[in-house]
Amino acid sequence: HRGENISAPEVEFVVLTHPEVLEAAVYGVPSELGEHDVKLDVVVRGEIDIADFHAWLSENLPKFMVPRYIEVRKSFPKTPSERIQKHLLAEQPLDRTEVHDLQPPR
Repeated sequence: HRGENISAPEVEFVVLTHPEVLEAAVYGVPSELGEHDVKLDVVVRGEIDIADFHAWLSENLPKFMVPRYIEVRKSFPKTPSERIQKHLLAEQPLDRTEVHDLQPPR
């Protein structure tokens, strides 16, 4: 991600402090530049306004850690031991309507 190392657990820890977020998964997805962009998938209590949530993330995370993509899910695919299967999330195409691209292409 533009030369910065992103710690997924660090971002997830901050995201989980948001009152509406129940679960969070942060992982890299390929960018147009051949690097990786940050994608955040969340399971929330009720409804969440993506613009407000993105503003909250921008206030609570360093700029380089703010996810480019956000997707709200009803649940996550999990292993029998309840670990989120991020590789299954990462295989989903980014051009679905559920995926919010918060940074226009450069």
